[in-house]
Amino acid sequence: MPQPGVVVGIGYGRPFAQTLDLRAQDYTPPVTCQPCDKLSPHHGGADAFARFINEELKPEIARRLPVNPVRQSLFGHSYGGLFALYQLLRQPAAFQHYFAISPSLWFGERVLLSAPLPAMPAGEPRLVALWVGQSEQPATYAITADRTRQQRLQQNRMVDNAAAMMARLYGQPGVVTDYRVIADHDHGQMHGFAIDRVLDIAFSPVWQAGR
Repeated sequence: MPQPGVVVGIGYGRPFAQTLDLRAQDYTPPVTCQPCDKLSPHHGGADAFARFINEELKPEIARRLPVNPVRQSLFGHSYGGLFALYQLLRQPAAFQHYFAISPSLWFGERVLLSAPLPAMPAGEPRLVALWVGQSEQPATYAITADRTRQQRLQQNRMVDNAAAMMARLYGQPGVVTDYRVIADHDHGQMHGFAIDRVLDIAFSPVWQAGR
């Protein structure tokens, strides 16, 4: 059975549909593209958001609740998955498990796919779970009314990008990888698919390598 634990959700106190610009700002690394995403002109606040999590939020949680500082996970979907990988590459010691679900690796001309890989901290290896839905990158254009969306899916190359990132991480010292391409799941479905499975791993009584 999973062990007791604490789940912390970071939100903005408003309906999800009103948070695109806020998420685009907080979850994306600083890059020179402008605009970087057709859906929002905002970007580049990931370092400030990481400081908030690591220097303000985590200490406040530790003040209020009994948490284990060496057994912590970071979960993100879409832009959040991009942020999880960025945090891994910038500050791998901040968390022990990194769950990047359908990460938006297309962002900033795929900047994270060429970012330097850091040396991992000594001790337990970092688990990097990178899961993506097979339907996020259709092999051919579907015959639908929303051809703009179909073109966007093709251009974003979600599965190809995930595979490229995993190829970079696989076999790196101090890293254990968990790569999954989930059949018949699109971008929106991957969040629901992942959440229960992530909790099972994060709160598993056998912590090493997320098993």
